[in-house]
Amino acid sequence: MKALLSGWMVLLLAAFAMAEEWRFEVCADAPRVVSCQIDKKVADSLETNGELAAVGKDGSPVSVPWVLDKSGKTPELVWLADGRRSFVVRPKQSVVKMPLTDLAVSAAADGAFLVRTSFFDLQHPAKGKGGFPERIRFPQSGQGDDSLYFLDRVVRRNAKGGLEQFRVDRDADAVPQLLLHTPLRSVIEVRTRAESVRIVYRYIYTAWSPTVRVDVSYEQDKRNEWLEVHTMHASWNPPKMRYPGYLTSGKDQIKPIQKRGEKSRNFGGSWAVYTDGTNAVGITSSVGVGGWDASNEFVYYIVAERDGWGSQEMDRSCLLYFGPLADGKTMNRWFSLDSSVRVFCNDRPWVPVEPLAIPPYAVVLEGKTFRIAFDSEERGFNCLGMENRMLSEPVSFGKADPEKAAFWTLRFWRDGDANKKLDVNNLAPGQKTVTRNAASITFKWERLSLEEDNGVLDVSATVALNATGDAAEWRLSVANRSTHWGLAETEFPVITHVVPQGVATAMLPLGNWGGRLFHQYRRGDRMLYPSSQTTSQTLAFLLGAAGLQITALDGLAQEKVFDTRGSALRIRYRCPDAGQPGAANAPDFAVETAAFTGDWWQAAKRYRAWATRQKWTSKGPLAKRADFSRKLGDAGLWMILGNTPQEVSNSTARVLAAFPDIPVAVHWYNWHQIPFDNSYPEYFPEKPGMKEVVSWMKSKGVLVMPYINARLWDQDIPSFSNAIPAACKKEDGRSFYVERYGSGRNLVPMCPVTKLWRDRVGSICERLINEIGVNAIYLDQVAAAHPAACHDRTHGHPLGGGAYWTEGYRELMKPIRDLAVRKGGVALTTECTAEPYTDSFDAYLAWFARSAEDIPFLPAVYSGYTVYFSSPQDSHDSLDSFCAMQGRDFLWGCQLGWNPPWILDAAHEGHRAFTVRLCRERLTHKQFFLEGELMGELPTPPGFPTVEVNWHRKPSVSCRMPAVMGTVWRDAEGKRSCVCLVNVSGEEQTFPYRLNGTDGRATLPPRSVKTIEAVGNVAKREPF
Repeated sequence: MKALLSGWMVLLLAAFAMAEEWRFEVCADAPRVVSCQIDKKVADSLETNGELAAVGKDGSPVSVPWVLDKSGKTPELVWLADGRRSFVVRPKQSVVKMPLTDLAVSAAADGAFLVRTSFFDLQHPAKGKGGFPERIRFPQSGQGDDSLYFLDRVVRRNAKGGLEQFRVDRDADAVPQLLLHTPLRSVIEVRTRAESVRIVYRYIYTAWSPTVRVDVSYEQDKRNEWLEVHTMHASWNPPKMRYPGYLTSGKDQIKPIQKRGEKSRNFGGSWAVYTDGTNAVGITSSVGVGGWDASNEFVYYIVAERDGWGSQEMDRSCLLYFGPLADGKTMNRWFSLDSSVRVFCNDRPWVPVEPLAIPPYAVVLEGKTFRIAFDSEERGFNCLGMENRMLSEPVSFGKADPEKAAFWTLRFWRDGDANKKLDVNNLAPGQKTVTRNAASITFKWERLSLEEDNGVLDVSATVALNATGDAAEWRLSVANRSTHWGLAETEFPVITHVVPQGVATAMLPLGNWGGRLFHQYRRGDRMLYPSSQTTSQTLAFLLGAAGLQITALDGLAQEKVFDTRGSALRIRYRCPDAGQPGAANAPDFAVETAAFTGDWWQAAKRYRAWATRQKWTSKGPLAKRADFSRKLGDAGLWMILGNTPQEVSNSTARVLAAFPDIPVAVHWYNWHQIPFDNSYPEYFPEKPGMKEVVSWMKSKGVLVMPYINARLWDQDIPSFSNAIPAACKKEDGRSFYVERYGSGRNLVPMCPVTKLWRDRVGSICERLINEIGVNAIYLDQVAAAHPAACHDRTHGHPLGGGAYWTEGYRELMKPIRDLAVRKGGVALTTECTAEPYTDSFDAYLAWFARSAEDIPFLPAVYSGYTVYFSSPQDSHDSLDSFCAMQGRDFLWGCQLGWNPPWILDAAHEGHRAFTVRLCRERLTHKQFFLEGELMGELPTPPGFPTVEVNWHRKPSVSCRMPAVMGTVWRDAEGKRSCVCLVNVSGEEQTFPYRLNGTDGRATLPPRSVKTIEAVGNVAKREPF
């Protein structure tokens, strides 16, 4: 199709005023009417002599109805997609007649605006009441809702410390204006206020849609600090309730509201609706919604956003829903805030972004393809932003707020007391100087004060370009002469407004696979490293084809937080000897900011180049590791079994019969007589007969892996009194942390530096290996739980922060690994996928629920260096849904399985058959999937068939995935490469691919897998 497109496009552009080729790709689940922001040049060209055309399967263009919405800050193109996927801008051919739609807006006699669609009728009052929608009607049911109102407000503390609030609906001067009215889209704007805050609501109504997009802008002349700003706070007053229940994302059933007099409760999710089972009123926003089922309170509500605000301007966006209650999949689609459209200019992704404003007094560090600007001395050298200059036009990241710190913030404790805190940032008064070199800049803040300790603090920050000029390393140092105040935490660097909300694509180090990709990123995330939540030390933002990657180059894997809340980026570091008087332990590592072009794969491979030189990969790749368990590498399928040895042996026999030629690995839970998550670490004695069953399972070639927890001690058992000295201590140095899980027991994290805990974990493993004879052990929580910052002086490690946590586990595991190697390669695994434990374990259990946003970041970085295993699913997942997840996990290099015995039932024969095909394929091509490197994913052609997916784990996921997916791998030596394709659908499919520069097409039978090998190395950045 691309060849056909280019032929007629060349002729058109010769006569067209535009210099670029603009293309719009619409996703399969898009509504009938779609929209996207566009460049002002494109908008002007469309207005003068342009039109939008759909591209047919044969490449020919067909004009479609479109509207240009210039009522907002950025022009938006709105058009009738009606299931078509690809569109281009071309010179006007003819006048396209607007369709007759269900959207109508009219003015009532009293001046109110009436909005009607096939889903709802409502009105905006002529004056007052904040201009909020009211008097909802549902045409499909013939019912209505006159009790809904919006309790938007701003909240702050008064001089006496109490709360005071100012409601938007009290503004009697709010008047709606109709800014745009077309059959495809109408826009009503309301300008109102709450106390000193000026607010603009833009209600965007779309044909054939039950959702209303609401863009809200806040502005104040001076910076008042508001504790809460409530946006689209949909409310109903008790005791009469229009709706008897509510439904939230990830739930399958309606929850009944509390009866009068019952205890109130809150709820939330990415979206929520109140419903009577037929009609629904709901909200979603970028940060989700919160609700209050308040039977004993003054109001029931769901609210989009209510975080605080302290700058002069702020924008928020959400969706309202007025319409029929639908199933979860349909509601998820209606509530999607992500755009249905991707925009391309000259075949490169495009997004709207402002250029970097650099005043003449700015301090600028400029490399070949990367530039950073800093503000003046008077403004604390705030980081004004960064420019990626790799494309024809520079793309900027970051925008400073003159009154907010945008470089560094330090938190101090007084006399080691975490309750006495003091924050200092780069705006603090003091002597400021800057020194410039050809490739670096050093900023100094000297003689800063810590309350009564005058002039005791010096701070220095150096930003230096790398040799290629596409990245810079940021370093911070602190000198502290106070006898009372000690450095406890740093935030460095601080980059405000790193990307515009709702515009960029964000790659964040979240989830099983170490990465999730969020298009039109609006949410803010607080990511704790190292843990199951945050598995690596890098993230990236993409504005079109231009990217910015931020990486903590911390080879010691110390505790830190990556924080993207409030449209900023902060890396928060817990300092060693946190808060001790005179402490000044700033981060001992650099933070790299790097420019790149392309997609997230470039960021992954840049990180791989660094990560494979760190301590946790120092033993080398699996193909050369002497201590790697070959038994685990040869495993084909995982099962999760448990309870008595007889039950486990019976289930194992069924597994061996169902998968006769697949090497099986069994994760054995509850092998001990103590209940689960109870009485740890006193696992022995084991249940009678375990040793004999283990011996039998091993004789059948089974990898037998019992569960233990390598982090917790039960506080409620007698032996804990002797363990208290080794427990992790809080900031007071005496009290210890307590965690509770499903068992309800009080479980205490232990410090991995202490000899007591090392010996205890080692002795448990030794008994399992020597007495029971297991050939694998699972040590729970090591990679899953973030460090429990320990402040016990007797342990001999720095207090609070530092490298002791990951180093402690490395030392804890060393004698266990030595024993495992001596005993013939006993496999050692742990929970979840945090990177710094790679050298201590053979494999990571990637058991968390999958997400539609998952990307194979960790396999892209660590393929060939470790193993990821487990692909558990719910027994209620359809065959399409099962195959989609298993196929994707397989393509990303995962050892499959870890399902309970439901997969052995007769009803799931199709699930088993597909699993067998994938497991066999992985074993056959182990030189790629185990020891090789994942190089990329194959792009899905536009319009290619998809499958409907509904994964029933918590949270449940509903989405569409391509019927065929593919990845590219190369072997450890780089001598051979392969393309692997999986058809997860029940229909035969033909899929195009590229391997080593050669194009091909593969025909795949239903629910099949195909690997195509070739001689030669895959180019590192080949456009697959």
